[in-house]
Amino acid sequence: MDSYSFPPIVQFDAKILILGTMPGKISLEINEYYGYKNNAFWKIMFDIFETEYSKDNKIKQKLLKNNNIAL
Repeated sequence: MDSYSFPPIVQFDAKILILGTMPGKISLEINEYYGYKNNAFWKIMFDIFETEYSKDNKIKQKLLKNNNIAL
């Protein structure tokens, strides 16, 4: 079985780097980091930065970039 991942979410001024494992099958199917509906990663990130949760992947990525986090 071939394995692949997504390009990193990164910017040059990142202060925090979050490393994880290879994306699971569901994440790969929907083409999104931590895409499994029961995974709390994104909800936790929105809570940490006191931002209203969004399912929109572009908003999720922007949240990380705006807070100097690379994934």
